[in-house]
Amino acid sequence: VLHEIRGGTFLDEEVAWDSTDTVCKILGRSLNAVTDKVTVEWFESLSVFPEDVIIPVQTVIVLWSELKGLTTRRCHKINAVLDKLNIIECIEVENERCIRLHDVIRLHAIKTAEEKHGGSLQSQHETLVAGYSKQTQGDWSKGVQDGYFFRYLPYHMLEAGRRDDVTSVLTDLSFIHARMESLGTALLHTHLRDTIDALRRTDCA
Repeated sequence: VLHEIRGGTFLDEEVAWDSTDTVCKILGRSLNAVTDKVTVEWFESLSVFPEDVIIPVQTVIVLWSELKGLTTRRCHKINAVLDKLNIIECIEVENERCIRLHDVIRLHAIKTAEEKHGGSLQSQHETLVAGYSKQTQGDWSKGVQDGYFFRYLPYHMLEAGRRDDVTSVLTDLSFIHARMESLGTALLHTHLRDTIDALRRTDCA
């Protein structure tokens, strides 16, 4: 099942699924059959990442290192296991190791993680933000230029409940300059949209 989902053939078949929940239940049984509890835990932690996003392996390492204190070598081994099981897809983008998560597999990760964390992934996002904070020593403008950090740090801050921090970072000139260097001025509208969204959510809190 996992192999066919990742390859795109599973959902292309003309099968009358009752709902997305049905697919997730089948996927859950498949995962339980081929993985141990520890591997499933690492898989579920990937639920923090946005939909349809290429994720640098270094970002995954930040998450797992903060979550369980894993070494870089151990993180790479877990990635290899998940890839072999067709849970994730390991790819290379511009000479950088990355992973990709199928939408259906990601949805299952979210559902199972939410069940364990009372319907919220806030603590998971906080783990990643805390790891980033250690990596940058609290200076967000010093984040890695991998195309992910500067694009999605505000997203993870918001989901972690750090509304004051996200407002501060999005109006910090050093961060804005570093973000434009990473994403390009063509994505200035992304920065403005993130800033407006953050301010709205802060006002509603």
